Amino acid sequence: YHHMAEIYEEQKLFGDAIQYYQLALENELNHYPFYHLSIANTYTKIGEIFSQTEDYTRSLSYFDKVLKIQKKILSPNHSLLAITNYNIAKALAGLCEYKKSIEYASQAVNIARHTFGSNHENVQLYENYVKKLRRRTLINVVPNGAVYE
Repeated sequence: YHHMAEIYEEQKLFGDAIQYYQLALENELNHYPFYHLSIANTYTKIGEIFSQTEDYTRSLSYFDKVLKIQKKILSPNHSLLAITNYNIAKALAGLCEYKKSIEYASQAVNIARHTFGSNHENVQLYENYVKKLRRRTLINVVPNGAVYE
C-alpha cells in the first residue's frame, strides 16, 4: 500500500495517496503496537499531504500523533523529533497560530543543534524559519524562551 500511495503522491493525486496510506496505516495498526516508527512514518506521510493541500487542521492532527509516538520511543534529541516539531510549526503557521508555531520551530532548532551542531543545514533551515515567523508576527522571544508582544 505504501508504494502505491507514494506513486499517487508523486503524481499529485493526493486523494488516492491518502486512501492508500490509510490502508497501509490500517495494516500497520493490526500488526504493530501503536508506538512503532512505521506507524509514525505513515502518519507523517498523511500529515505532509494535508499540508500540501493546505488542510492544516488535519495535518496538525496527524503530526500530533507522530510526536506522541516519537516522544514515547525516541531519545529526547533524536533528529526525527526536530523534523516533526518543524512540521507542526509549519502547520500552525498555516493556521495563523504564530506564537505556537515559533515555540515548535524553536524546539526543532534546539534539537537539531544538539544532534547535529550549529552549522548543519537543518539547523540553518529551522533558524531561518523562526526568523521568518518572528518577522511576520512582530513577536520577540527573550533568551529564556518566554514569548512577549
